[in-house]
Amino acid sequence: MLGDSGFFPPVQYSPVWLLVAVLLVAIVVVWFILVPLFTRPRPIISEATARAAMAPQIRARYDTLIADVAIAHARAELTNRQAHQRLSALVRAFAHETSGYPASAMTLSELRALNLHGLTAAVEQFYPSEFGVADSGSVAASAAEARRVIAEWSQVPS
Repeated sequence: MLGDSGFFPPVQYSPVWLLVAVLLVAIVVVWFILVPLFTRPRPIISEATARAAMAPQIRARYDTLIADVAIAHARAELTNRQAHQRLSALVRAFAHETSGYPASAMTLSELRALNLHGLTAAVEQFYPSEFGVADSGSVAASAAEARRVIAEWSQVPS
């Protein structure tokens, strides 16, 4: 209807429209805050980094396991062959656990091909006592070699 002056009075909008406008602005602001927070690059901890962080605990555990083999041999609980087999398995498992090389399932020639000098030398030293006809080899010397491999393994690239 026309007013006294011939003009229509202003239309009154519902307060819901003001609420919708404020809500839309708030959503846009939150979007511009949250998108950069959730999409920024995060530091990635690689498997090699995780292994390096755990290396001291792993070394200590394997040192203990090597000592257990030497003690069991000294108590005559293990033969020379069994002790050397366990020492070989331990250094191979250590190499696998700290570097990811599947050394436990590799032959001596495969270890040589990887150029893992310390590990290869130790496994070569254990072979005659592990697979030879006679029970031979010094378990004490082999345990010392196994400890040396574990102590020096940090120099092997992972």
